[in-house]
Amino acid sequence: MPSEIIMKHVNTAAFSAGALDARARTRHVPAFPPVMRGALMPVIRTIRRDLGLSTGDLLVLGALLSFLPCKDRETGVERPIGPDMVLVVFASNATLCNRANGMDERALRRHLSRLSDAGLVRRKQSATGKRFPLKRDGVIRDAFGIDLTPLLERHAELADRADEARREAEELRALRAEALALRAAALETAAPHD
Repeated sequence: MPSEIIMKHVNTAAFSAGALDARARTRHVPAFPPVMRGALMPVIRTIRRDLGLSTGDLLVLGALLSFLPCKDRETGVERPIGPDMVLVVFASNATLCNRANGMDERALRRHLSRLSDAGLVRRKQSATGKRFPLKRDGVIRDAFGIDLTPLLERHAELADRADEARREAEELRALRAEALALRAAALETAAPHD
């Protein structure tokens, strides 16, 4: 007689709560050192041509960054952006356009697309395509909208690129100054012969 295998179904707390899968799911937790909001834009401005960004793209990125809750509610002091913050901007296009100096909505969409292509932002789409916060116990825990996590995760890399670009620009200025000094000296020595 073949041995019988008895399987017992175990109800876990996850199934009781309506989960379809008992395995724990963790969302992506960004990993980057805290950075001050004011340190982000100078880095991007320095290497904007390398990233293929226009002035309008920078304007929209600045508007997006202005929505991050960086001011301490009690003291009003600017605090660094950290991985513990909600990094998704859920403002509407109209609000973003207003914050970006009255930009046209079609232009805003174009600039958002360029920022996404450059790997600085990503869209976190809801099922309806709308942007909105997800609250638990009255506190915003997450949101659907424009996620600034890629910019913050790449900040160290972008800062290194900006430092390198500044060094190259300084070296180029020094070489130009030397070349102009040599040219002036050559013209001075050639002048008496004329």
